[in-house]
Amino acid sequence: MRRIIVMHASRNRIIALNIISFLGQGSLYMMNLAFVYYVRYTIGASAFAVGAAGALYNLTYLLGCLFIIPHLSRFRKSRVIMTAYVGMGLSIALLMMTSSMALVYLCLALYGAFMALVWPSVEGWLTEGLEGRLLNKVLGYFSFSWSFGVAVSPMATTVFSASDPRYALIAGEALFALIIAIVAAVSRRYGEEPYVEASNDLPIMGEETGNNGERIMGWIGATSVYFVLFLTLNIFPMHALEDLGISEEASGVFLSLRGFVSCILFVVLSRVSWWQKSRKRILLSHVMLLAIVLMMAFSSSMALLTLSFLSFAFAFPVLYSISAFFSASGSPDKVRTMRIHEVMLNLGSVLGCLFGGAIYDRSSYGTLLLLTGAALSAVIIAEAVIFLRHGGMSQGDAAAS
Repeated sequence: MRRIIVMHASRNRIIALNIISFLGQGSLYMMNLAFVYYVRYTIGASAFAVGAAGALYNLTYLLGCLFIIPHLSRFRKSRVIMTAYVGMGLSIALLMMTSSMALVYLCLALYGAFMALVWPSVEGWLTEGLEGRLLNKVLGYFSFSWSFGVAVSPMATTVFSASDPRYALIAGEALFALIIAIVAAVSRRYGEEPYVEASNDLPIMGEETGNNGERIMGWIGATSVYFVLFLTLNIFPMHALEDLGISEEASGVFLSLRGFVSCILFVVLSRVSWWQKSRKRILLSHVMLLAIVLMMAFSSSMALLTLSFLSFAFAFPVLYSISAFFSASGSPDKVRTMRIHEVMLNLGSVLGCLFGGAIYDRSSYGTLLLLTGAALSAVIIAEAVIFLRHGGMSQGDAAAS
């Protein structure tokens, strides 16, 4: 049987790709938050329209991951990524020229479809040929990079958006141009070959390693945590301003606080492996998310809001990392399984935007979170039943017992 030695990736290329991830996700979240203020306060749309706008670009992102990415494997990843940022930049330029919701929706649909070309390509480029501890370390620093971009962007966005949300969109456009230049330089300087070579010492990369159960549980957790994330990104800013009297800048501080704490935990998770070794622990992470959502439902004071956002900041990296690690680990096609990981993230995003906007328009933010808690409870019960029917143990559970 063919076997391989997993070689260390070029350190410089990993650093460069992490810089791209920081700028990329920072610019995307800047755009995402700016859309909320632009659609709600510049155009004067309803909360449901805001949610629908967020859901639309996440939906076309999801469809792009499913139906476009599989046909692009013969193209260099750098060219796919640069094409994506050119397309997104043009979509945003068109959006800023209109106040018609129909045209806004069209621009966002194009924006999401082009965005689908970015992250599966970046993640596949970064993780190709890696397994085990090196995979965990590289994914951990990748997660730190993009989440640091997420942490910084809300404060920057709210500063730009305070006078006009278009300023934040223009800043995002400038970052897109910078990213295109860096991707071109990285591809020219460091190339795109996998970090592996043939040998007879270790199992071949791509043989399945019995991670299917953990992979599926991870994908369910990814959908759940992104559902909650997009409630905080799309609905919380409106709730804070309209119900709690919290300014855009203060909302940006809350969202950035979550991002900065998550950054730190991503680094911690890259250095430990306890969270990879037991389905029970994966299930408990879903229970933790449920408890946090219920805390958020009853948070109206600044102290409780801060505590709930800090708690979510701890839960988010765990659930994201479980999905990302098991999507790549032991996969015969890392781009394919990371694509599914991205699809599940964006399924949660679409559902969070649509469900959140519809409920918030008709009721309160607290009711929205209580309904979210009920849905998470049903998911946890279903997972527990499946867990028990299939013996209830992964290899890590068995070792622990």
